[in-house]
Amino acid sequence: MEYVGLIILIAVAVYFMSLYYKAKEGRLPKNSQVGIRTRAIMASEEIWQQIHKKYAWFFLVAAFLFIVVGIALFLSSSALVTSQQVKSLSTIIEIIAIVIIIALSGIVAFCADKDARNLK
Repeated sequence: MEYVGLIILIAVAVYFMSLYYKAKEGRLPKNSQVGIRTRAIMASEEIWQQIHKKYAWFFLVAAFLFIVVGIALFLSSSALVTSQQVKSLSTIIEIIAIVIIIALSGIVAFCADKDARNLK
């Protein structure tokens, strides 16, 4: 049962890697579900593609951080790990990685929106 979180987060990471490749290659279709979405970015297909090519790296960084969170979650909840120090450190790593993902999402959205407004 302790592998479930790790498996789910690795699946999320693989999904974000696929978003990275699609965005980098200009194959991420404009949509209202996935990607960096602001009014300025959604204004046209051309702006959408330019912004996603420029900020594709974010999806790769997020994928890496999801893997880190998955491994840390596994270590903090696994019966195989008996050291309380390792479990505590793993929990701290989970929290830090999640905070980085959230903060980076906001920063990237702000910068991407600013870039999109300059492209208009």
